[in-house]
Amino acid sequence: MDGSTPIVYVDPGIKTRILFFLEGDGVCIHKTLETSLDVCVNRSLGIWGSSTKWPTFNNFYDYGMLDYSVATNKFKDWTKVVIIGCDGGGFQGNNVNPVKHNGSTLYFRGSVNMRAIFKWANDTFILSSGEKIVMAGSQTGGLGVYLWIDYLKGLVSDPSKVYAIVDSAIYMIPEESDRLVDQSASVLDFMFEDESGNTTNVPAKISDSNISGGSSITVQFLNISNAD
Repeated sequence: MDGSTPIVYVDPGIKTRILFFLEGDGVCIHKTLETSLDVCVNRSLGIWGSSTKWPTFNNFYDYGMLDYSVATNKFKDWTKVVIIGCDGGGFQGNNVNPVKHNGSTLYFRGSVNMRAIFKWANDTFILSSGEKIVMAGSQTGGLGVYLWIDYLKGLVSDPSKVYAIVDSAIYMIPEESDRLVDQSASVLDFMFEDESGNTTNVPAKISDSNISGGSSITVQFLNISNAD
């Protein structure tokens, strides 16, 4: 969100079995546009808004399906790619123009970052040659799986090899919250303005021709022992 390059953490393993894990970072929306941008500015100063706040080696992603030390973990020997969401837009931001607010500059480029990451992954692992590919995520990352699984399937010659695992990403909204949800949704256009000034939040319909500004990514390692 601060304009730093998107970051992924890689745990090298079997190249034909790849696990993409989307880390849930939440979304910076609030009751009004003003307060939403206030939240976004605060987030841009920490790990959920800047890749510069993340370490070179990340040893704390070692739980559940990412835990390479548990013999019963079916993903133990897979290549794992952890995607950090840092634009506060649920991996969907597609505004080509930065947003100015209270002296801060905010970049909502989650969609562009995701396409750049998948391009890197395809160039690196040749996804169509994969035996199995899984996209998983929790909370906001789980929502990202819903949004991006069809895009990932579109990158391979045999979509039946691509699977989705969604964790804790179905939110029950009480009826009395409908008004607040509608009000919050009405302030989101600043995240999704494209080159023509239109708004969209459907990643599958966004042209891949515009990956400028997100085509460079930072690749780090999950486990220092696997960084050879």
